[in-house]
Amino acid sequence: MPARPRSPRPAHRRRPYKPVTDAAPLTYDASDTAFVAGLLGPGYEVQRLLGRGAVSCTHLVREVESGRPMVARVLHREITQDDTARAHIRRLTRAGLTLAHPNIVRTFAMAGDDEPVPYAICEFVEGSDLATLIRHEGRLPEERAVRIAHDIASALEAAHAKGLVHGSLRPTDVLVDGATGHARVYEFDSPLFGDFGFLGNPKYAAPEQLQDPGSGPRAPADVFALGAILFEMLTGADPFPADSTMQQMVRKLERPPIPLRKLRPDVSEPLEPLLARLMAAEPRKRATASEAREALEASVPPAPIAQPQGEPLAVLEARRLPPRFAGE
Repeated sequence: MPARPRSPRPAHRRRPYKPVTDAAPLTYDASDTAFVAGLLGPGYEVQRLLGRGAVSCTHLVREVESGRPMVARVLHREITQDDTARAHIRRLTRAGLTLAHPNIVRTFAMAGDDEPVPYAICEFVEGSDLATLIRHEGRLPEERAVRIAHDIASALEAAHAKGLVHGSLRPTDVLVDGATGHARVYEFDSPLFGDFGFLGNPKYAAPEQLQDPGSGPRAPADVFALGAILFEMLTGADPFPADSTMQQMVRKLERPPIPLRKLRPDVSEPLEPLLARLMAAEPRKRATASEAREALEASVPPAPIAQPQGEPLAVLEARRLPPRFAGE
């Protein structure tokens, strides 16, 4: 029996780009809202660019059917042109679909494996990132800083239990919910290494990351970043001040962090040794994320937090309509 002819793809479902080939290399700007609108298709309304990072651009979008705000992350062209980098990001984004935790920004769906431009649809959190909060408010009250650090540690604990690491954790990766005050970590897709080098902020990087960027991130590096972030929330300062990345690496390897109570004498005494342990030069001497969470919980019991609803969506297959919101 002869095969039935395939119907032509509807015009509204055609992609505005060409596949990546040697003859026709893909060119696009991940910050271009018009391009992103075509990439996602008619199921989403792209509202505005939220930010530009080293790996991707983030856009605020609205799912047309539900009206819910979401975030679309689209990789930069330079990353998509590298097969290893593209596969790395897709693998980690797919793993991120399994992370359902109240302190982690959810990833609901991603592009199919044969889509030339990797993108992900993520939860939108109404609030401010932690870097902006620190910049506007300065040193945070101890209880508030510890609660935020507890939320971060809880997120790291959940990710590490699944074999995932963040790898470049910094205050801009922590969103503070404007309604509840709870912290949510996002971008659990460890940074690229090798040809791209370390793309995180050296201020929060563990010494081993600065020593050997090609080795890739490990869980203890996330704990080190947690310590540096907590120190900054409490003091507004860098625990390892230096004039260059090289000087900072040497300082992190050879000296302990500035004693917390030297800059903030009013904080609880147990916080100083805890921070020293979180930022120990040797990874094996650092606390685990679980130990950090327990210590912070003992210092200031966390407020109740709502559990996430719904299950993450499966990976999109190429040429499907845009993903639906989880739980719909």
